Amino acid sequence: MLKIDTSVKYVKGVGPRVSQILSRINIKTVEDLLFHIPVRYVDQTNIKKIKDITIGEQATFVGTILDTSFRRTVRGKTIAEFLFSDGTGNIKLLFFNQPYLKNTLKRGTHLIIFGKIDFFKSYQMIQPEFDILDRQKGDLKENFGGIIPVYPLTEGISQKYLRKIVRNAIDNTDLSPYNILDEKILKDCSTMQLRDAIMSVHAPKSIKEGFQAKKIIAFYEFLFIQTYLERKKIKTKAEKGVYIKQNDFVKNFTANLPFKLTGAQKNVSEEILKDMQTGRKMARLLQGDVGSGKTIVALISALNVVKNGYQVAFMAPTEILANQHYKKITGYLQDSDITVELLTGGIKASQKKEIKEKLASGEVNIIIGTHALIEDNVVFKSLGLAIIDEQHRFGVEQRSKLLNKGSNTHLLVMTATPIPRSLAMTLYGDLDISVIDELPPGRKEIVTRWIKDDKRFELYDFIKRRITEMRDQVYAIYPLVEESDKLDLKSATRMFEEIKKYFTDIEVGLIHGRINSAEKEEIMRRFAKGEIKILVGTTVIEVGIDVPNATIMVIEHPERFGLSQLHQLRGRIGRGDKKSFCILITDRYISDVAIKRLKTMERTRNGFEIAEEDLRLRGPGNIYGTRQHGLPDFKVANIVKDGDTLMKARECAKKIIDYDKDLEYNKLMDRFEDIDRYYRIG
Repeated sequence: MLKIDTSVKYVKGVGPRVSQILSRINIKTVEDLLFHIPVRYVDQTNIKKIKDITIGEQATFVGTILDTSFRRTVRGKTIAEFLFSDGTGNIKLLFFNQPYLKNTLKRGTHLIIFGKIDFFKSYQMIQPEFDILDRQKGDLKENFGGIIPVYPLTEGISQKYLRKIVRNAIDNTDLSPYNILDEKILKDCSTMQLRDAIMSVHAPKSIKEGFQAKKIIAFYEFLFIQTYLERKKIKTKAEKGVYIKQNDFVKNFTANLPFKLTGAQKNVSEEILKDMQTGRKMARLLQGDVGSGKTIVALISALNVVKNGYQVAFMAPTEILANQHYKKITGYLQDSDITVELLTGGIKASQKKEIKEKLASGEVNIIIGTHALIEDNVVFKSLGLAIIDEQHRFGVEQRSKLLNKGSNTHLLVMTATPIPRSLAMTLYGDLDISVIDELPPGRKEIVTRWIKDDKRFELYDFIKRRITEMRDQVYAIYPLVEESDKLDLKSATRMFEEIKKYFTDIEVGLIHGRINSAEKEEIMRRFAKGEIKILVGTTVIEVGIDVPNATIMVIEHPERFGLSQLHQLRGRIGRGDKKSFCILITDRYISDVAIKRLKTMERTRNGFEIAEEDLRLRGPGNIYGTRQHGLPDFKVANIVKDGDTLMKARECAKKIIDYDKDLEYNKLMDRFEDIDRYYRIG
């Protein structure tokens, strides 16, 4: 018997050559083949008569070849034509570039065929599936006459051949590893063994049974992840964490802020403090829309930790964002005794050395920085809290490396990209989640409009009036830094020159990722001071500094950006007391999907609604990156379409943990080694 981790080449009918072909669709082991699930099924249990056919329907017939014809086109391609009859009528069968059929389908050959009915001068089927029947035995063979699975294919493999090797794999493989749950859990979770679902999905008795089996396989994929994460969360909560109590300094600091915290900010601050008061390790995700005030919540949490005698590390993905946090936080703490330092790659070596020495001695209370914080020679005296901003930009190993700089360190990860519930449960099921779901009062309206390129100069006239009359400032965003031979897109550098020609009396600046840190800093400083009125750039502006007079954002080729990214960019305006405008400019012709996405941007500013739509249209991989960010590569499950199944798996995972926290009674633990490749935090 084969094992599920055996190379697929040992399945009967495969071998080295075919296994190379199968590897193109990621089938390398027997398990990969078993989890290569049909995309649909064809019901061939109802064999029709040709006299009863309808144009456009799919039908199955049994009959005989009456006549054959083969010809070549002027370009050398072959066309095979067969006249097929079942005694009640005739239909023409057409095949292209299959010359071998001349020796396979001859007059008098008895067939069962399946395909779509077309009509051109007479009834016909183009490229139908067929099987030759043995007149003596009168059987219909396994590929016809039942519920037939239809699989995703690659060149060199036919449906019939793939069905055959899948059948061979099922018949000759030890499937006992797929008997995963015991009877009590099967009953409590209202499911069946994975083994039974795998057998049913490839050979269902009805189309309904096939799709039900597919749903159960998706359930198990979710279950592996959710049980792992639930168990990991319990283990984390059981680990000792530094004990943090609320300090009067923090109460006074909060009371003397120049603004009032929103209800959501207060609630989340209390949740974080409550976590750190348990004496157990905190692991919490803080979600908040652009401009919702996550930074002040993070600072309040950090101050509680500092005033309890511990240090705080605040890691951001870019130098611009790290600098912004540093300026904000030092501004809030300018009259306090708390020492804050900035550590990034752009700092001079001598300055870095001094900061690291102070950090190791405990003189630095809060260190803000980029990846520089996780270098081996960065040592903390007593790291109590690690805060990671825009966390989806970091790999899980980088986050783990920062945590390991301390002992029993609390973890707070933050994102300004709202995460749909189904995705959050998959990416961060091992974390507690807090949401800041309201914006500070007084935030002005942002009007979003989608226009075509032919309205460009009307827009430029509008911008010129706003700059001269209202002292407004403008962001202009482009998907490329420079022109590309492969992509017909406007670039920041070329449009910078064009915009300067039009706005002759207005200062225009250019910023993008290829400019060094010092230049970026100077350009952003001049823009913040109002010296630069129009800032042309790429998405580096996404995490730029707050500029109250920046009330207009122009985004060219918005169809090239994800909805969540457009939402983040839009969040850079509307920071002051003026009405703001986000203008999306496209060429004349864009896809229907792109139109839907742009209309979503016009309709709503709700980050979670936008994230849901982005997830539905683009999928999680395109929004949150690859596996390094913790997203498993599901073979069957789809977190967009299978939300109900995910919820069911989560509830079942909790029952499993309640039943046996060590999971010794079942085979779920056997799957965790694979899962741990995706989840490597701590």
